[in-house]
Amino acid sequence: MVITNSQFTKAAKELGVANSVELWDREILIN
Repeated sequence: MVITNSQFTKAAKELGVANSVELWDREILIN
């Protein structure tokens, strides 16, 4: 799991999917 208070780049999202890493960005944290 990787958490940011900002947004992930397209490349970061693709890398996360390829490596089965859950990405939490600002939108998830706010909700």
